[in-house]
Amino acid sequence: MTHDDKRFSTRMGIQKADSRDVASIKLPCAGSHDFNVFGDSDVTRRLVETNLRDAWFFFSDHMKDLQSRNWKMNQFDFQAVMKKGAERIKVLQFDLWVLGQLDGEASRKEQEAKELSDLMQNRLHRLQNPENCATAKKLLCNLNRNCGFGCEIHHVIYCFMAAYGTHRTLILKSDGWRYTSEDWRAVFLPLSNTCTTVSDKDVVKWPGNNNTQTVEFPMPEEPQPKPQHMPLAIPRDISERLIHLHGNPGAWWLGQFLKYMFRLQPYMQKLIKESEKSFHYRHPIVGNEDSNINVSCF
Repeated sequence: MTHDDKRFSTRMGIQKADSRDVASIKLPCAGSHDFNVFGDSDVTRRLVETNLRDAWFFFSDHMKDLQSRNWKMNQFDFQAVMKKGAERIKVLQFDLWVLGQLDGEASRKEQEAKELSDLMQNRLHRLQNPENCATAKKLLCNLNRNCGFGCEIHHVIYCFMAAYGTHRTLILKSDGWRYTSEDWRAVFLPLSNTCTTVSDKDVVKWPGNNNTQTVEFPMPEEPQPKPQHMPLAIPRDISERLIHLHGNPGAWWLGQFLKYMFRLQPYMQKLIKESEKSFHYRHPIVGNEDSNINVSCF
């Protein structure tokens, strides 16, 4: 083990804390090593600077080594380099998390995130539950795209964001959905409690105009003109707050639509809770994306 690796192992928590005056926490998603929450934010900030510099030296040295081998590296060596590099990034992420705890920034951000999310969920609720459904402007979205679950959800998100941007209530057409013998409401709560249908005679192809009662949104590859309110656009009126809150504002904004869409029916909530108990889930829980895995029908 090199001197750099020894110092890195110490930072990863292999050596136990000497002081009883600091709290012991677990590094999220990094196993069960004990860590010290430093009492001095300046110390932690300097550690971030040091670890960032070390990470650069690590990758720089290995890139030079690759170059000296004429860019040839076997799979085992490559995976070893990537694993060590990922460990260094985890340490940096942990140090940044500690900084947030020390200066109170984490709790402030948590409160701001809740307030912003509540604001947007209330907006979506009002949009989806107009006072008069008969006169409300609507956007019709066909859920059945004959593609995977994720693909269809992407389409609904595009529809929902376009509906929000054009101040229209989203009407989701989900009859005969391939993932249930019924429709969207068999698994999730309806997107509206008061406005769920349209009259076919009122439907006009996208984009329509301001006087169009109901606009039908096409498949996401086809809309012309392209809607302005598409991923990863964010609303101007909350953009300043959102940029300060989140490192990826577009992802947060998209997540608000998913949060509203994925409100489970009570029986489904119960089923998931029971499954969690039967699977004996323990933290940390890591998600693994695999494009070859699809969702089974209910």
